[in-house]
Amino acid sequence: MTTKLIAQPYYRFKYAHFTGDLTRDDYLHSVGVALQYFFTPQFSARAFVDYALKESSNRAVPDYRKLDAGAGLNVSFRF
Repeated sequence: MTTKLIAQPYYRFKYAHFTGDLTRDDYLHSVGVALQYFFTPQFSARAFVDYALKESSNRAVPDYRKLDAGAGLNVSFRF
């Protein structure tokens, strides 16, 4: 028997190098978790939280921090 609650933590790192008139290196860190609860095999609820931090080596490009959260209901049809 499987559990009714699933937790999916994650971490992502992305590096991007840009050349041209605005040479820069960008670093993006993203961390979060998603929780999914299965009421039945067809019906479930999901909630997530995500935090992202982007830093750039060029001062002309702004850094940012972002927090996202959300929830939803899922229905699966299988044929």
